[in-house]
Amino acid sequence: ILRDFPKSVYTVGQVEPRTRVHAPATPGEKAFTSPFVSYQIARAITRSQAREGHGLRLDELQARVLPNLELPGNAFRQRLKAVAVYDKNTQIWTTKPLGFEGYQGVEALGKSISPEGVAAFETTCAASRRLADLGIHHLFSGTNTAASVGVCCVYLAGQLNAYRELSRKMKRLVEISRSQKHLSSLQGMFHERAATDIESVYKVLRSKHEVAQFIHEELQLAPWHLTGEFLDVHKKAEGTGMMKLTGIGDPSGTGEGFSFLREVDSKPSKSVGNAALNAQVKKITGTEDDLRKLTMPQMASLLRSYGMAQKQIDTLKRWDRVHCIRDLSTKAASDGTGDGLERFARGEKLKLSEQKQMYRDRIQEIWRRQIAALSQSDSGDKG
Repeated sequence: ILRDFPKSVYTVGQVEPRTRVHAPATPGEKAFTSPFVSYQIARAITRSQAREGHGLRLDELQARVLPNLELPGNAFRQRLKAVAVYDKNTQIWTTKPLGFEGYQGVEALGKSISPEGVAAFETTCAASRRLADLGIHHLFSGTNTAASVGVCCVYLAGQLNAYRELSRKMKRLVEISRSQKHLSSLQGMFHERAATDIESVYKVLRSKHEVAQFIHEELQLAPWHLTGEFLDVHKKAEGTGMMKLTGIGDPSGTGEGFSFLREVDSKPSKSVGNAALNAQVKKITGTEDDLRKLTMPQMASLLRSYGMAQKQIDTLKRWDRVHCIRDLSTKAASDGTGDGLERFARGEKLKLSEQKQMYRDRIQEIWRRQIAALSQSDSGDKG
């Protein structure tokens, strides 16, 4: 049915979450679902008694009350027994009399269900359906799922880097075996076979890493993760107290909205949400980001990657090499030409007051762009 578009329509900008959306199969989700299902059951039976003069059978209730919820049969019966009584002769369920076994009636049950809770529950159902359509069926249930997949991404990234370096070295051996005539053909065949096998493993790892990254991003954008991040940072003041503001969490995709994902701490965080992830990252990466723990040959390899001649490298002592790598990686990071070595760059330290002011300035700039986008009289290229 087509209706005229109402004249009194107002545009609303991005709103801040006020209520936490609970992930499926979590205590918060179950705490809401139990009384909500009981209310829906009592409402369906009461309506049937008023219109048709009798209650409902179990199969009729399961067909009418939240059929898409996929509630287990025993859980459904438990919520049913809380508000209804069963007649063995007619096999029909009817609502309990008021006051019987603590039953307070449909209206009292309805008043205990908040509109915000219903909206959060429906948001959870819609997000679960979307993730299932993407092929993510189990990983979004429970707590800390995004952090767990994030740990998997870090582990796969470490393996990917290791095999990339191993593949580079093996290809170098293949080139040497081809150029050196005194090496046996068997040794050359061994190097070529090893290079092929390593390349195959590298491609499999790369594919797994891409899939893990996709799943991690989707779990980060789930409403239970976004609302939890925002409420923990801005309401409970856990973690850095800052959001990323930009990136994949921006709903506009054009810098006109706010990303409510938490800004990751550069140092190990004491917050509960990131403690497991930070510990696992440190365990996997080891001392990779600490120049002082690198060996002399490793530092020489890094300097060669920046184009420094071997003769010049040989003249540098240990701490001279550390300072050179730090300076070169800092320059590469500032120029945007870093090749994975930006982790050695030394950033400019800002005072806490300066960081907060920059954070507020970024918020105001995004808010200005959002107001400008909502104030446009024509849709332009955005459709």
